[in-house]
Amino acid sequence: MKLDTFYGSQRIVQLLKTYLDGIPDIEEMFKKKAEDIALRQCIIAVLGMQGCGKSSFLNALLFGDIVLPVDADETTCIPAEVSYGKNAAPSATVFFCDGREEKLECTERSLAEYIHQDHNPQNVKGVKKVVIRLNHPLLETGVTLVDLPGVGSITAANQQLTEEYLQQTTAAIFLLRTTPPITQTESVFIQSELPRFGYAFWLQNQWIDESAEEVQDSVEHNTIVLTDIAKRVHFPEDRIHAPDVVNIKKALDGKVRKQAAEVRDSGIDTFLDKLTAFSANWKKELEHSHYMQARDYLDSAIRSAEDKLKRLSGDVLEERKKIEKAKVEADKIRQQNREIAEKAMSFLEENEKSINATIKEKCKIAKDNLRNVVREAIENGIVGGEHLNNVYSGHLNDEMLTLFQEVQPLFQELYGKLEDILAGMKEMIDLDRPDISLHPDFSDKSKLPGYSGRIGRGVGGVGGLIIGTIMIGGLVGGLIGGLAGAFLGSLGGAGIGKIHSGIQKEEAKKELFEHIGKHHKIVEKAYLDVNNRFFVSTRAAIYGWLDTQENIAEQQFEDRLADLNKPIEEKQHLAEQIRADIDELKSLINAFGGTKQ
Repeated sequence: MKLDTFYGSQRIVQLLKTYLDGIPDIEEMFKKKAEDIALRQCIIAVLGMQGCGKSSFLNALLFGDIVLPVDADETTCIPAEVSYGKNAAPSATVFFCDGREEKLECTERSLAEYIHQDHNPQNVKGVKKVVIRLNHPLLETGVTLVDLPGVGSITAANQQLTEEYLQQTTAAIFLLRTTPPITQTESVFIQSELPRFGYAFWLQNQWIDESAEEVQDSVEHNTIVLTDIAKRVHFPEDRIHAPDVVNIKKALDGKVRKQAAEVRDSGIDTFLDKLTAFSANWKKELEHSHYMQARDYLDSAIRSAEDKLKRLSGDVLEERKKIEKAKVEADKIRQQNREIAEKAMSFLEENEKSINATIKEKCKIAKDNLRNVVREAIENGIVGGEHLNNVYSGHLNDEMLTLFQEVQPLFQELYGKLEDILAGMKEMIDLDRPDISLHPDFSDKSKLPGYSGRIGRGVGGVGGLIIGTIMIGGLVGGLIGGLAGAFLGSLGGAGIGKIHSGIQKEEAKKELFEHIGKHHKIVEKAYLDVNNRFFVSTRAAIYGWLDTQENIAEQQFEDRLADLNKPIEEKQHLAEQIRADIDELKSLINAFGGTKQ
């Protein structure tokens, strides 16, 4: 049987859905795999948490210089493709959502205008992607590497853009950190995305100040987590290995300064050799991975069908005892989860009040600071015109940025503590995790005060919090990005233009102070509204996950009891159908050659 026939078969999809619970969107996943097999281009996405060094990695790997914009915080907001070009010098083209194209210099400054968060916040320029053509041996065989916005990106829009682009990719480089090792956020992201890929590379970044012992401990932890994920999602086990360690900073510094020893010690060239070997035979490698995944699906479905057959043909009383025992264990987990949820609720209630109080306090300080600056400027003779406008606008932006940077750490601390509380939650027996993602709606910018879209340097997103697969990180990313875009530079100099140079000092102060007071109320209310929506959504997410767990558990127990209570004739008929399905699944394995390649 050919792979495209396997992944294009509706009958196979039906069989797998019957016996393999919890494969999300299996029709779409199989459709994508069938399309991947026919591809002539291999798109490899570079994936990882925001700020983990993806752009720096590609700079070191391909350019040997800083071409893709880099920063300490999240910078990439638009996909940046790097594919083969015959010309000696690299070239770049911007593709816009409306179909336009624009050539530009392939330099950090030029590219930053379109793919850097500071220069293109919320993708206000309507960019679809940037394509760089580069004469590099790694890319000659049809391989394209793509730098994508990070997981936990500072805006929900960036995360959505990443998800949409992943629909086109055939392989991935997962860039992991040494400290911390794979978190729950990363684990859930990898688990949700890995099934769609035919191949995956695992790369671990080592920062300069991380010891060899820390690196080894992290590698061991990450390998265990990745192996567990692979088993869960039927990803070929031979494609899971200990992450390759690369010191990306040392690699890039060494390339830029032409220090061969630094480059060699960084490990970047070793990883490049591995990529190059894959590039030479990428189509064959992808086909092998897809084959191994197909076999794993079939083997797992057979095991599940055989288990169901045993339950049907087993002793009814014995099966009832097993079900009752499982129900007791599930109820213990349910009670434990509910107790943890109540503890989390108390924690949220306490912190919601304290954060709201802090927001009010910080907003008042920002207002008073701005009033003092304006008062001083007017007392020094600046009472109107463009000069006063610039003084007000500049200090307003500074105060809004300071306000945001003071509020953000409150959330960072909150999420860390909440994640610790929820760490004790467990999945109930034989249940699959629900897929629930939360994002606040910042699409209607008219509801935000004086939205300017400018996100200041140094304003990054907050790390994600996972409850099962409830991705609070996505909610937080949207919240942080939305607030930053809303409040940094909000209102600008609106209303100041009518102040003329001849106005009296007291009149100027009165008018501006009134303006500052109104602005303070708008900003404070917007912060409190978004903050309160977050707490409401988080509570709903926690209880939603619990309810889903309990409902699915109850349904599974009911289904098992229903099978036991079926009339003998009906059970015999069902058993015959299962045996026929097992024979069909085994025949599919024989059609693949009988043994794994």
